Amino acid sequence: MFVLTTSFTSYLTRPVSEGELRSLGRIVNRNRTQIVAEAVAFDHAGREVGRGSGIFVRSKQRLAEIPLYGSVQE
Repeated sequence: MFVLTTSFTSYLTRPVSEGELRSLGRIVNRNRTQIVAEAVAFDHAGREVGRGSGIFVRSKQRLAEIPLYGSVQE
């Protein structure tokens, strides 16, 4: 499924200068026309460093059907 982002809000709650980040996301609500999802990001020590939420809609077109999608253009 290919989704289009209608809105996305992110909150950065702690600075990160090094190390790996890990994010966990989940679908909060899904209906026939839209998907609401949220995610939380953690630093290498497991501390929350940010979170976000978004609203997405299903595309009626597949990525493979979009002309030049994935092509390198200069």
